[in-house]
Amino acid sequence: MPIEDSQQSSALPQRRRVLLTGASSGIGQQAALLLQRDGHRLTLPCRDQATASATRQRLLVSSPADLHTPVCDLADLESIEHCAAELLARGEPIDSLVLNAGLQDSGAPRTQALGPGL
Repeated sequence: MPIEDSQQSSALPQRRRVLLTGASSGIGQQAALLLQRDGHRLTLPCRDQATASATRQRLLVSSPADLHTPVCDLADLESIEHCAAELLARGEPIDSLVLNAGLQDSGAPRTQALGPGL
């Protein structure tokens, strides 16, 4: 049964700053589209600059938005620290946090340390 447009609303009571990981594809991308449609301000960290640019372009095609796509590779602690510093420097509080990004182990040898114990 199709969901009515009114039922697809994010149902957040007011325009919020939402940080959503994993928004470059799949469920995260669909969530970003719905949140954007409802007028929320989005921060969508992406693994690299190419992904950030593509994600930004894809979302801005549907409608103009308050959209920030910082580079943040969640498998790289230095990248995470740099992104956190950038977000703090912007001085915009994050109202909602959606942790949608996942890490898939393909069994291939790791070329990058994920941190102590990981």
